[in-house]
Amino acid sequence: MTLATLPNDVLHEILLHLTFDKPSLLAVSYTSKRLNYAANYFLYRNLYCLSESRDKTLYSCLRMNPSNIQFIGSYSPRNPRHLGWLWSNPISLRELYIRPRMDSPPPRNPYLKCLAMRHDEFSVEEVVIILNTNYEKCLLSRMDSLKGLKRLRLTVEHNSPALKEYTLPLILETLNCPQLERLTVAGGLDSVPSLDDRFPSLVSLELEPERVDGAMSSPTEVLWKTLSALMEKSLFFRIRPRSLSWSTHWRFYKDVLEYAEIHHLDATPLIQWLTLSACHFAPFDKKIGDDPDIFEVQLWHLTAFHQLRKTLQMIRTTTSLHDKPMALDIVLNQECTDLARVMPSYTRRLKIWIREPAVIPPYAITDCIRAVPQLRRIEFFIYVAIDERGRIVPVGRFTHATFTFPRGTIDSWKVLYLYRGKGPSWKPQSPLDGNEEVINELMDLFNLSSGLMEIKAMFSKKDF
Repeated sequence: MTLATLPNDVLHEILLHLTFDKPSLLAVSYTSKRLNYAANYFLYRNLYCLSESRDKTLYSCLRMNPSNIQFIGSYSPRNPRHLGWLWSNPISLRELYIRPRMDSPPPRNPYLKCLAMRHDEFSVEEVVIILNTNYEKCLLSRMDSLKGLKRLRLTVEHNSPALKEYTLPLILETLNCPQLERLTVAGGLDSVPSLDDRFPSLVSLELEPERVDGAMSSPTEVLWKTLSALMEKSLFFRIRPRSLSWSTHWRFYKDVLEYAEIHHLDATPLIQWLTLSACHFAPFDKKIGDDPDIFEVQLWHLTAFHQLRKTLQMIRTTTSLHDKPMALDIVLNQECTDLARVMPSYTRRLKIWIREPAVIPPYAITDCIRAVPQLRRIEFFIYVAIDERGRIVPVGRFTHATFTFPRGTIDSWKVLYLYRGKGPSWKPQSPLDGNEEVINELMDLFNLSSGLMEIKAMFSKKDF
């Protein structure tokens, strides 16, 4: 049996594995008329990051064989003239990436002609625009003319001459796109959004500024009113500064709670809305191998246990989340006695950072596992120190078990993996002798819940 005689679904699957092997796809397309059609679907599906010469060659090929335009799913033109020609065709794109050149911008606005050439049946689902010149303002004001547009990402690069010009207020004021559902603004120096009623279909707003400081980085009135206004519009929102690996979204939990305590306000609606926002954005952050259904909430900013307990109680009462599995990160550095009572029952993964002077009764963790029937994985991050007798002991009273690590190796993380029905393993490799007590203590946790499948304990030298 040859490729030409294979069923369509089998042929499609084979060609799918050749997506990144352009020479092989090209060879297949030359074989026969049927294979030419099948291979061209994958050859033209994603046209990203083409050099200027390749983009010019592609443009010439499409002019000679315009039937291949129908296969384009994503395109990143290097020349605005090619963009206008593409828009003049009745096709549907999945994504369009517009990156104007900063080194030699044209003397006239190239997008006016592109917009004038747009075919009535041209549609695109997502547009990414790099805001490098003043000409992109014209595009922002005419986004309403793009049929089918649902997602828009606007990026101001840190080395762009337009960095100070494209402020967040100017972008939101210039943008005209009532059909938009998801908006992301990356770069720039602003982090205080203010939206009017010109975006009736907008579902989510995401900011990725260069940094977050001032009013949105502390428990201020501006932060409270900004988040409240977005919540009242039923918009999901988060901030992820580019200069940091973690999201400012998690800092909001602490700031909202502290502002509410100072001014005697009810933080419950905002805390629940922040959690719903985290649940909404979770699918967009998934990587290969991640659980497709789980969403994450990191509460390690809440170092005071009374704040953690109050926040967990608010999250726990969010009824619309009861069928959504959650990964929860918490820090324990004070006495905690009723953690199980406020732990959300839909917690699937639990990370606990144990730091000095945490005093955790033996029953606190066991009661927590019993109270969360959906718990599948629990991780402990345990800081250790060398006492006056030279023994390695945990910082904070989490366990009375002793540890034995080779001299000098405790300066880096030592990770203990335990799986239901399997033996323990360490990474980096470490002798198991002398650690039986802590291993047995952790293994006993499997007996508390039939759903618990994995336990991970990380030990590191005290860093404070």
